[in-house]
Amino acid sequence: MAQLWEQDRVWLVLGNGSRLRCFIMGFVYGPLGVWLPSLFPPRIRYTGVSVAFNAGGILGGALAPIIAQALTDAGGTSLVGLYLTMAGIFSLAGLKLVGKLMPDKTE
Repeated sequence: MAQLWEQDRVWLVLGNGSRLRCFIMGFVYGPLGVWLPSLFPPRIRYTGVSVAFNAGGILGGALAPIIAQALTDAGGTSLVGLYLTMAGIFSLAGLKLVGKLMPDKTE
Protein backbone atom coordinates (compact mmCIF):
# COMPACT_ATOMS: atom_id res chain seq x y z
CA MET A 1 0.00 0.00 0.00
CA ALA A 2 2.85 2.40 0.76
CA GLN A 3 4.20 1.96 -2.75
CA LEU A 4 0.91 3.16 -4.20
CA TRP A 5 1.13 6.53 -2.45
CA GLU A 6 4.78 7.00 -3.36
CA GLN A 7 4.00 7.02 -7.04
CA ASP A 8 3.42 10.41 -8.60
CA ARG A 9 0.67 8.96 -10.75
CA VAL A 10 -1.77 8.71 -7.85
CA TRP A 11 -1.38 12.39 -6.98
CA LEU A 12 -1.77 13.31 -10.63
CA VAL A 13 -5.04 11.36 -10.87
CA LEU A 14 -6.37 12.82 -7.61
CA GLY A 15 -5.41 16.35 -8.63
CA ASN A 16 -6.99 16.05 -12.07
CA GLY A 17 -10.15 14.58 -10.52
CA SER A 18 -10.42 17.57 -8.19
CA ARG A 19 -9.93 19.99 -11.07
CA LEU A 20 -12.62 18.26 -13.09
CA ARG A 21 -15.09 18.36 -10.17
CA CYS A 22 -14.49 22.09 -9.68
CA PHE A 23 -14.91 22.72 -13.42
CA ILE A 24 -18.26 20.89 -13.44
CA MET A 25 -19.41 22.68 -10.28
CA GLY A 26 -18.86 25.97 -12.13
CA PHE A 27 -21.49 24.92 -14.66
CA VAL A 28 -23.93 24.16 -11.85
CA TYR A 29 -23.38 27.09 -9.48
CA GLY A 30 -22.23 29.74 -11.98
CA PRO A 31 -25.64 30.51 -13.49
CA LEU A 32 -27.38 30.62 -10.09
CA GLY A 33 -26.08 34.12 -9.43
CA VAL A 34 -27.98 35.43 -12.43
CA TRP A 35 -30.96 33.10 -12.54
CA LEU A 36 -32.15 33.19 -8.92
CA PRO A 37 -32.39 36.99 -8.63
CA SER A 38 -34.40 37.12 -11.85
CA LEU A 39 -37.15 35.09 -10.17
CA PHE A 40 -38.02 37.82 -7.67
CA PRO A 41 -39.06 41.48 -7.92
CA PRO A 42 -36.38 43.99 -6.82
CA ARG A 43 -38.19 44.86 -3.57
CA ILE A 44 -37.78 41.34 -2.14
CA ARG A 45 -34.95 40.05 -4.34
CA TYR A 46 -32.30 39.58 -1.66
CA THR A 47 -34.66 37.83 0.75
CA GLY A 48 -36.18 35.66 -1.98
CA VAL A 49 -32.81 34.49 -3.27
CA SER A 50 -31.51 33.84 0.23
CA VAL A 51 -34.54 31.84 1.33
CA ALA A 52 -34.74 29.87 -1.93
CA PHE A 53 -31.05 28.98 -2.01
CA ASN A 54 -30.73 28.09 1.67
CA ALA A 55 -34.00 26.15 1.88
CA GLY A 56 -32.98 24.16 -1.19
CA GLY A 57 -29.60 23.42 0.36
CA ILE A 58 -31.13 22.34 3.65
CA LEU A 59 -33.85 20.18 2.12
CA GLY A 60 -31.62 18.65 -0.51
CA GLY A 61 -28.55 18.33 1.66
CA ALA A 62 -30.21 17.01 4.79
CA LEU A 63 -33.23 15.01 3.73
CA ALA A 64 -31.79 13.25 0.66
CA PRO A 65 -29.19 11.18 2.55
CA ILE A 66 -31.67 10.30 5.29
CA ILE A 67 -34.25 9.12 2.76
CA ALA A 68 -31.59 7.24 0.78
CA GLN A 69 -30.43 5.40 3.89
CA ALA A 70 -34.00 4.47 4.82
CA LEU A 71 -34.63 3.18 1.30
CA THR A 72 -31.42 1.16 1.34
CA ASP A 73 -32.38 -0.42 4.65
CA ALA A 74 -35.88 -1.17 3.38
CA GLY A 75 -35.13 -2.64 -0.02
CA GLY A 76 -31.60 -2.16 -1.26
CA THR A 77 -29.89 0.30 -3.52
CA SER A 78 -32.30 -0.12 -6.43
CA LEU A 79 -34.86 1.90 -4.47
CA VAL A 80 -32.28 4.65 -4.05
CA GLY A 81 -31.78 4.70 -7.82
CA LEU A 82 -35.52 5.02 -8.30
CA TYR A 83 -35.62 7.81 -5.70
CA LEU A 84 -32.86 9.74 -7.47
CA THR A 85 -34.57 9.26 -10.83
CA MET A 86 -37.82 10.61 -9.45
CA ALA A 87 -35.99 13.56 -7.87
CA GLY A 88 -34.48 14.38 -11.26
CA ILE A 89 -37.88 14.17 -12.96
CA PHE A 90 -39.42 16.48 -10.35
CA SER A 91 -36.51 18.91 -10.76
CA LEU A 92 -36.97 19.05 -14.52
CA ALA A 93 -40.72 19.52 -14.08
CA GLY A 94 -40.07 22.35 -11.63
CA LEU A 95 -37.75 24.08 -14.08
CA LYS A 96 -40.36 23.75 -16.80
CA LEU A 97 -43.00 25.21 -14.46
CA VAL A 98 -40.78 28.13 -13.47
CA GLY A 99 -40.26 28.92 -17.16
CA LYS A 100 -44.02 29.05 -17.71
CA LEU A 101 -44.76 31.13 -14.59
CA MET A 102 -42.05 33.75 -15.14
CA PRO A 103 -43.13 36.85 -17.03
CA ASP A 104 -41.49 37.37 -20.38
CA LYS A 105 -38.90 40.12 -19.88
CA THR A 106 -38.16 40.65 -23.56
CA GLU A 107 -41.14 42.97 -24.04
